[in-house]
Amino acid sequence: MDNKIKLGIKIYSLSNSNYEFSTEDLDLIENNVDLDSDTSKFLWDFFYVFSAKCRRINNDQMNLEFQAFLSFNSIVKTKLDNFIEHYKNVYPKLNALKKYFTKIGINEYICVLPAYKIIDTKEELEITKILHKLNNKEFPDIDKLFEPVVENYNIYYYGEFAKKIGHANKNDRVCRWCHNTTSSNPAVTFNKRAHAISEALGNKNLYLYDECDICNEYFAKTIELDFINSIQILNVAWGVHGKNGIPVIRKHNLEIKYLSPETTTNTKSKGVKKNTPLLCSYNAGKITPQNIYRVLCKFALSVLEDEKVLTEFRWTTDWIRNKCNLTKVPKIYNAIMGSFSESNPIVQLHIRKNQDINIPRLFAIFNHRNLAYFFIIPSSEREAEYFANDEILDSFWNTLPYSQYSGWKAEYLSGSIPIETTINLNFIPRKI
Repeated sequence: MDNKIKLGIKIYSLSNSNYEFSTEDLDLIENNVDLDSDTSKFLWDFFYVFSAKCRRINNDQMNLEFQAFLSFNSIVKTKLDNFIEHYKNVYPKLNALKKYFTKIGINEYICVLPAYKIIDTKEELEITKILHKLNNKEFPDIDKLFEPVVENYNIYYYGEFAKKIGHANKNDRVCRWCHNTTSSNPAVTFNKRAHAISEALGNKNLYLYDECDICNEYFAKTIELDFINSIQILNVAWGVHGKNGIPVIRKHNLEIKYLSPETTTNTKSKGVKKNTPLLCSYNAGKITPQNIYRVLCKFALSVLEDEKVLTEFRWTTDWIRNKCNLTKVPKIYNAIMGSFSESNPIVQLHIRKNQDINIPRLFAIFNHRNLAYFFIIPSSEREAEYFANDEILDSFWNTLPYSQYSGWKAEYLSGSIPIETTINLNFIPRKI
């Protein structure tokens, strides 16, 4: 694990999502930029924007005093604009930082902390309370609702902003799934750009350094393909841009493709009356139910940054790589939500922060547009069997605030045999 301190800031605001920006986001290591010689002045200027006091000791050291709660006034905004304007040609990814602050109002109080500082979810709630008070806004009464979660779990969100997980330096990489390195196995390479979540789901933000090319290709042809095939009709309907653009489904005499809201059509079909519902079905191919569970767990472990926690899931990564099988996996809950999430898929990761083995070590909620999946990532065969008991899982699920939404439906994905899957469609014409 890298012992270097992460250089950057964490920003908490009420107008925008929590945001972290550090030198890791600039691909300095990946692009062989010399941190010592090329970025010394850059870092000095960067921290100066957000620091209350900033004093250079010598060429190699600086003393910074952060004011945790800072008013984003015209002075700070001017310092930020000047900084980005000066460095944007050298570091184009500063545009992401600029875009973030477009949603922050002038004189709005924000919280700025060093990126290396570890903040748990309970502390984040306290920060949010203070920000509400400083900005003269009423704080919603969510403490009691989220108390069972924040007491036991730290929550992390991935997908809204660009992020690369793992080791930028190829020599430091160990594949999360096969556990190989370039030194241990000359056939192992890390040349392809591995998406932490399938690119076919519209993911343009999350990448995993620590996935070898062999595993990357394996997943694309197996468990990821099963998941994509199971929801491809929705990807078409939503106009999700994958690797090769928006998908088109062609099965026998049926063609389903996306039409943008701006597109007008004048369709004439023999034997089909105007404004008549259209029933059709297509074969999505053979899909293995347990592969759907595997790929959801893969998405979750792909964004997990804590390497110490990751070591506890060695059995899980073997299971995801299909090196072992389970006769039964815990059921998942899925729902079609009323509103759409970001265009990029979102993973909401919950990591247990105590030793209570009666609750899951890790669980996640995965959002793809208005689809949501709740699932447990088992760390062992024993944990998988334990939470495969519906009574035990339901008891835990009912303590969570997420369960209060009535649209969740349980789905069982223990099957390990490929099943021919037919998707039935019922097109109901919209009244204009």
